[in-house]
Amino acid sequence: MDLFSGTGSITYEFMSRGCTYVMAVDISPKYLSYVEKTARILNADKKIVRTYKANVFSLLNKLELDYDLIFADPPYEIEKLDTLPDLIFGNDTWRRSRVRVSSRPLENKKL
Repeated sequence: MDLFSGTGSITYEFMSRGCTYVMAVDISPKYLSYVEKTARILNADKKIVRTYKANVFSLLNKLELDYDLIFADPPYEIEKLDTLPDLIFGNDTWRRSRVRVSSRPLENKKL
């Protein structure tokens, strides 16, 4: 799962590394349309790329987190960013053996 996917660079990297299913989540329909178009250009027929337009913080409260890896890299400072780990690890569907990777602006020391 690629949270705050933007133009999808991490989504495409997941594809190139052999992921057979990637969900790209962003609030911008413009970016998600770009992700879908680029995935087709990259022959994503062997991979499944799904885009999901949503506020990440709202989505994580509702979604089953049955993913091997969750990557979160917001491109800008976001209010409530420090709540992201609790939303992921507090979700009962998240399997503890899985991996979560996040990146944050240097100014945010809380993560």
